[in-house]
Amino acid sequence: MTTNQLKVASGIPPEKREAPTTFPAMLEAYKAQIALALPQHMRADRMARIALTCFRMNPRLAQCTPASVFAAIIQAAQLGLEPGLMGQAYLIPYGDQCQLIPGYQGLLDLVRRTDRVNVIESHIVFDRDHFKVQFGTDPRITHEPYFEGDPGTMRLAYAVAQFKGGGWHTEVMSRVAIEKIRDRSQNVQRAKKAGKTTPWDTDTEEMWRKTVLRRICKFLPKSPELAMALALDDAASHGAQGINIDDAIANTFTPPPIEGESAQEGDGEQGTA
Repeated sequence: MTTNQLKVASGIPPEKREAPTTFPAMLEAYKAQIALALPQHMRADRMARIALTCFRMNPRLAQCTPASVFAAIIQAAQLGLEPGLMGQAYLIPYGDQCQLIPGYQGLLDLVRRTDRVNVIESHIVFDRDHFKVQFGTDPRITHEPYFEGDPGTMRLAYAVAQFKGGGWHTEVMSRVAIEKIRDRSQNVQRAKKAGKTTPWDTDTEEMWRKTVLRRICKFLPKSPELAMALALDDAASHGAQGINIDDAIANTFTPPPIEGESAQEGDGEQGTA
């Protein structure tokens, strides 16, 4: 798939491309663009069905502009991620705009697709787990989970990656470090003021895993798709707006620059506005 191919496939005058006024109608009208955006192992009909299911399961998506929902689907297709229950990506409404947020499973898949990492994992350590980390010239991690009952509260998370050429990289984050990243999110702050929940409330373990996974991704080989997924995650967590259909089709989205550490370890699917 190339930008030119997508533009040629959309070879309908802009005024006619804007004719569909509902998201389901856009899915049908732009099926050729979805097909060209998808990698070979994915089919446009399946992506359309998944997108329509997500749309119907979340009533708030109907309050978003149909164009923003469709643009998010095009971005998902370009990344080769399926939105929905599999956890690869999510369609998240922010006001009247829908944004694509890569999930924990989606980031794992994108790292593995680089074909330069043998192993990529992230884990949570609870109070009653035995955990020992050693850095320096002989780095290693020992983690023995507690399975005899309540393991206690979560106290840290870590991620490990083994490179195909040899060697490992490890990142460890404490509860304090993870919660600082959570609390810096504009979307979490906005949801808190509105009395709404976020995935940090409903899927806390997955968000801890995703946060440390994002940190280790800074040190891993990146495909264009992985780099874009991380940039989308950053932009959404800092309140950036979605993009229009033409930019999505042309793959010309450029996330705004974000300052500070949270630009490196943004927190993804942070609730709704």
